[in-house]
Amino acid sequence: IDNTTQVTYPNSVLYNNTFRDRNLTLGDFTGNFGLQTALTVDSVRSNKRKNKGYIRAEVAKDSVKALGIYSGELLRQKLDSIDSRHKVRRRAMSEKVKITFGYFMTLNNSLAARYNTTIYNYILDGAGNSIIRDTVVYTQNQKSAIRLPLEEGFGIGFKKGERINAVADFAITNWQRFDYLGSGSDNLKTNYRIAAGVNYVPEKYASGSNAFFRRMNYRIGISHQTGFIQLNNLLINTSEITAGLGIPVGLGRISSMVNASVQIGQLGSKSNDLVKEKYIRFTFGFTFSDRWFQKFKYD
Repeated sequence: IDNTTQVTYPNSVLYNNTFRDRNLTLGDFTGNFGLQTALTVDSVRSNKRKNKGYIRAEVAKDSVKALGIYSGELLRQKLDSIDSRHKVRRRAMSEKVKITFGYFMTLNNSLAARYNTTIYNYILDGAGNSIIRDTVVYTQNQKSAIRLPLEEGFGIGFKKGERINAVADFAITNWQRFDYLGSGSDNLKTNYRIAAGVNYVPEKYASGSNAFFRRMNYRIGISHQTGFIQLNNLLINTSEITAGLGIPVGLGRISSMVNASVQIGQLGSKSNDLVKEKYIRFTFGFTFSDRWFQKFKYD
């Protein structure tokens, strides 16, 4: 990392100009980890013998839906036929509910660093050339470290069938423990972040007419950060709202799609006149999911 700063008075020879240059080389090992577990809520009894017919029927339904080659009317006939052949005493909920809990941590270890710093004062002659007056700092190959901030987060997800998937998470980043080459973090505070989002798809395994729009993913999310930089006793916070689409691509594919979104955000608040910025961010990406090296029983 090369950082250069100059303070120049171009029209005066009465004041000293200042030049500062710092060259930083750093590298080390760091990492993060997470834990996740899920709970599925269903009305099916735990007795495997009683649920044998239900399980067989559900597997058959999923296989028929995943093929994606039937029209809407023919697909309903296939599913009705499966229901009529596999009787169960107690049906499950029409859509299962899955609740997911997660936790993650980003380590706050130190990164080894070496740096060179040069600071000197100079003036400009009549031709605009620099004339060095005196050297304030000149250090070479100095050893130091950069301590990263500790970050922890918790999340929860709610998924109903294949249509609705809602998630929310909360994270804390302790920037007060951050240290840059021994300079400390007097103006840095703990950052709190909260975010929530919803993904909705009308019918993931739709086929036939209007299947394209029924397989479309519609997404919306919001987030807010309290900020970790404090100026004049005010934190520079950030608020954002995001909307996006997941556009299905390919024939017979379920998860392959093109992802597009727009994000509108604001950095700083109305009460802080020092820093205020509004922005719009567009993102575009691809998700490819397909079966490879599949061997067919019949050619």
